[in-house]
Amino acid sequence: MQQMQAFLEHIQQLLTTDDFIRSHVIQPQDFTRKRKLTFQYTWWCMMAHTGSSLLSEVPLFPIKFENQIPLVSPQAFSKARNKISYTACEAIFKETIRYLLPSSVYKGYHLAAVDGSKLLTPDTKSMRKTLGTCGNHTFQRAGAGISLLYDPLSDFIINAKLVSVNTSERDTLMELLNEQPLEKTILLLDRGYPSRELFHFLNEKKIYYIMRMSNGASTPKYIRDSVLKDQIAADNKDANLTQRILRIPLSNHTEELLVSNLLEEAFTIEDFKYLYHLRWPVETKYDELKNKWILEKFTGSSIQSVYQDFYNLLIKANITAYFRMISRKDAPKSKGYPKKIGIQASIKFLQYYLPKLLCECNRMCMMETMCMTLRKMLIPIRTARTFPRKKKHTDRKYRHNLK
Repeated sequence: MQQMQAFLEHIQQLLTTDDFIRSHVIQPQDFTRKRKLTFQYTWWCMMAHTGSSLLSEVPLFPIKFENQIPLVSPQAFSKARNKISYTACEAIFKETIRYLLPSSVYKGYHLAAVDGSKLLTPDTKSMRKTLGTCGNHTFQRAGAGISLLYDPLSDFIINAKLVSVNTSERDTLMELLNEQPLEKTILLLDRGYPSRELFHFLNEKKIYYIMRMSNGASTPKYIRDSVLKDQIAADNKDANLTQRILRIPLSNHTEELLVSNLLEEAFTIEDFKYLYHLRWPVETKYDELKNKWILEKFTGSSIQSVYQDFYNLLIKANITAYFRMISRKDAPKSKGYPKKIGIQASIKFLQYYLPKLLCECNRMCMMETMCMTLRKMLIPIRTARTFPRKKKHTDRKYRHNLK
């Protein structure tokens, strides 16, 4: 818990530092005069906002923060948050990685899974113009693209981007990797990413990858022609590209085709099978963000408020992941099924305690109480469960909620 204590103290210092404030305000004159809602208090309120109407949220802020924040009108809060650039929230999110991300490795390598999805944003003209639209030939509405760089071993979001809905997932991944250099890391990717351009980009960045490939006509010939379960082959159109091609048989009598630049003999077919299976938690992370945290329930309709909510939610998700991680370490072992801390319960728990953590001086005692309670919120992990995938068209308003 020392890392969380250091992180909260660091954030408290940042939010009151003039250099940080001047770097993340919309206008130079913002937060220069003494007001009831300071830069720090405004960000606290944004973090404590649950998505309800301002008329019901704002009167609760003084109660949530034990009267450290004065009672203000909903209009005053809206005016104050519009003075803060979303880059402040993005900077604080990156501090969660620096302070809280544990060093989890598999055979000496860090792991990072990546995947993209879509969001439904407030349907305004400015949102359509900035982030684009999604839908079909009969109906279009404002939307956005989202891409996560995720550590499946620690359940932390390493980096994330909210971009135009029309932006390629490959381009977004390259932006993420340029912002967040990865050392001795294996990147886990699904079928939408393979391309010669990305292969060379990852080789130049010295990032190892495991990608799933389709076995259709669009797949390069040197990959389709591979017949062994595990073999190394060179691209017949690009002599500088050599890859390891793996064909992994599945229980449904089909096979999964993987390509990788990880040529070490220490990694067997079983290792690749296990590692690619670890890509799946990024899918469940989207489920957590969209359906447990209700990411699409934005607290404002402007571009700034959408980006603020996006990065603030990532901050809360990483804080929750940290508390689940340290609580799970000391959780009592029980007979029968292995157990984990429930996601939904831990989210509700953090939503209640987060305001107190932000303003409380005696944080260590409170965090110990939180961990002791979380250890009682255990649910069984039922392994080896399979369900047939139902491929059918569902015309729903929130069709992007589940991937």
